[in-house]
Amino acid sequence: YKYITTLSEEQSLSQMKERRGVSTKEWRSDNKRVLLLGAGMVAEPVVEYLTRSADVKITVADANEVQANALASKYRNTVPQPMDCDDRRKLKEEIMKHDLVISLLPHTMHPFIAELCLDSRRNMLTASYASDALRKIAARGAQKGIMMVNEVGLDPGIDHMLAMNLFE
Repeated sequence: YKYITTLSEEQSLSQMKERRGVSTKEWRSDNKRVLLLGAGMVAEPVVEYLTRSADVKITVADANEVQANALASKYRNTVPQPMDCDDRRKLKEEIMKHDLVISLLPHTMHPFIAELCLDSRRNMLTASYASDALRKIAARGAQKGIMMVNEVGLDPGIDHMLAMNLFE
């Protein structure tokens, strides 16, 4: 929470665009591209929510091709991408094609995914608790205008929001 607030206060959108080296054309609202890593049970609510906006295009990447296809076939602007996320070269290629990476993979994979996002100058979001390694990568990302947000979801996300309400 504090990280996001600080980042928002320090940088305007135009500064973030400049730091990321992204042209204004790429940031048009009709060109939002999301790479969703993982097609398990948690993925469908994410896809359902994001596809409420017609201008969001989602790629569902998962090693289980049947699961990725089944999820993508239910929602507009959603395509499956069978992929072994341990293949770092292929994963980086996919990351480069998108504006945001949402990882619903096991938390042990997040540090190397975060490093790929940082190298690719892409924002990243996970539902996992932030490990020390992820905090360090996120700090490096913040210096480059890259947001890496963890702990978004039911647990730990909602319990953190409820805790904040108690403090306010």
